[in-house]
Amino acid sequence: MVSVHARASIGPENVAVVVNGDSPDSIRVANEYGRLRDIPASHFIVLHHVSGTEFTDVDHFRDEILKPTLETLKSRGLTAQIDCITYSTDLPYSINVGSDINGRPMPMVITQPASINGLTYLNDWVLKKDIDYLRLDINRYARRLTPLPQGKDLTPSEQTDYAMALNAYSKKNYPMAIKGLLKLLEVPRNDPNIAYNLACSQALQGEPDAAIKSLRIAIRAGWRNYGQTASDPDLASLSKIEEFQQVLHVLQHSDIQVQPGVPFNSQSAWNSAGAMDASGHHYMLSTVLGVTTGRGNSVDEVLTYLRRSQMADFTSPKGTIYFERNGDVRSKTREWGFQPAADELKKLGVNAVVEDGILPQGRSDVAGATIGTAGFDWPASHSVILPGAILEHLTSFGGVLSKGADQTPCTEFMKNGASGSSGTVTEPYALQEKFPTPFIHVQYAKGFTLAESFYLSLTGPYQLLILGDPLCRPWAKALSVHVAGLPANLLLKSPVKLKPTLSSNALVTRYQLFSDGKWLKDSKPGEPLILDPQILGLGCHQVTVVAELGDAPKSKYSFRSPIWVSSDKYKIEAPVKVETLLKGNIMIPITAKGATSVELFHLGRSVVSLKADHGLIAIASSDIGNSACSVIPVAHYLVNGKSVSIQGAPINIAPQKG
Repeated sequence: MVSVHARASIGPENVAVVVNGDSPDSIRVANEYGRLRDIPASHFIVLHHVSGTEFTDVDHFRDEILKPTLETLKSRGLTAQIDCITYSTDLPYSINVGSDINGRPMPMVITQPASINGLTYLNDWVLKKDIDYLRLDINRYARRLTPLPQGKDLTPSEQTDYAMALNAYSKKNYPMAIKGLLKLLEVPRNDPNIAYNLACSQALQGEPDAAIKSLRIAIRAGWRNYGQTASDPDLASLSKIEEFQQVLHVLQHSDIQVQPGVPFNSQSAWNSAGAMDASGHHYMLSTVLGVTTGRGNSVDEVLTYLRRSQMADFTSPKGTIYFERNGDVRSKTREWGFQPAADELKKLGVNAVVEDGILPQGRSDVAGATIGTAGFDWPASHSVILPGAILEHLTSFGGVLSKGADQTPCTEFMKNGASGSSGTVTEPYALQEKFPTPFIHVQYAKGFTLAESFYLSLTGPYQLLILGDPLCRPWAKALSVHVAGLPANLLLKSPVKLKPTLSSNALVTRYQLFSDGKWLKDSKPGEPLILDPQILGLGCHQVTVVAELGDAPKSKYSFRSPIWVSSDKYKIEAPVKVETLLKGNIMIPITAKGATSVELFHLGRSVVSLKADHGLIAIASSDIGNSACSVIPVAHYLVNGKSVSIQGAPINIAPQKG
């Protein structure tokens, strides 16, 4: 059967899924996610003997998870097309990075540990043990406030000096902090926090005029946080000074503009201005599909919100984005962006409300929310979260999911219907840089994926645990791809010209051809894509044609179809569907006349082998997650002294009826 699916921005061909092969639950979640999103089997990386399902250290993370994942993608020829690595359940989400820091002085706010997706996003630094991954301005893909400051970044030695100055500040040695920060500001800087911290030190030292001067420098460098400035106890001594009130007036009435969102590509590098630049930095989108340990969600809850996320695509939710304003520092830290983000959403036709409160109360249309509170009880709010919504709160332990931790975890949002949420995996301090700006909802409403929207809005991602389906995209347009020229009966005997078209007059910039999830070639609109049986090889293949649009997110839409390159001599006979109790051993009859052996592959890895050309193959249900899934038979032949492998059609393993 031919299937047609619409996709946008990053798509299934750009996502790799990492699975704990020793956990049936991790496999079960991967099975369902693969089914929901048509993730190619070759894009799953199944790991074994991982140290811990909640916590590990950065050395084990590098050796047991990150390196094997990247090496597997390279060996399969997928590196250039993978833009996102997402993790199934039962993998360590909290990573202690102490061995990389190795005793070097760190500012008080650079706390440990880091999140698994944060370190994956910053893998270029993590692989080199370069602790620049801890910097709060390290994500150059993130969209920044405009106009951009025209200052200089800190050099590595200056970063050490900055850390020492902030440590002096935290120990109330204000003269030493002032001396160190003044030295760094002898030249203009891109980071407004340097001047802001100087202002705080000067105010605490009883130097009000100098503090106000430093605040003005911070504003010139991009500081816009009115809420934090007005409520910061370190600046309390300035409250009755007219010049300070003038500074607050400037901040409160600043025109807040953010750089436009751009589509993500792991092969693109980004410079300090947020532009693609070969000399810049590379990243890798990453989320966690779910956490089921400690204060995490149940497996059924994870599966439920992944299904809701898939169903939310292309629905253009008729709901409201809520920005909750209150006296809590967790709210004030991001209050600067509430109204500007709401204004931008309204321009996009998405309703948005800035209101005083902790949670939206009695609302049936919550399409997203930015909240600032340590704790909440969502059911008590009597509000309803719409499918596809991103809800998150700036709080200390939103991503601390071990039992006994206080403050409400981000998993509560997921339990109550959200498709995406986040929280730091340890005390972060109330720093905007460690959390998404309110403009995350603007990027999402413009049609970017959930994963892109998070990282477009987050400058210091090392500590933030991001939960959810990276491909979720509620505000994408519902379009489809049609392909003419498919071979009769989907049997490919000689090269054919595929002629793809889109179901609208939207501008298509290119079409891409994939086989079994691997990129083969591109073509321009109007040019055919040549499908050659010699390139595909004998057997059954999943062929995908992707249309990429010329809109801001470079939206992608896909057409999928099985294609057979058959041979009378080499055939695999197997059932299309096997109904079973999904426990114990599952027996599957296979015939591949003349084969030396037959293997069954599940999630991209061989799970069982038959050393004959026919017979019953027994699969342990625990090896496939005790759940519905597909396995792919591969027969091996010896032809003229050379080994030839042929892939059969997927075998669907389903629960027994009745």
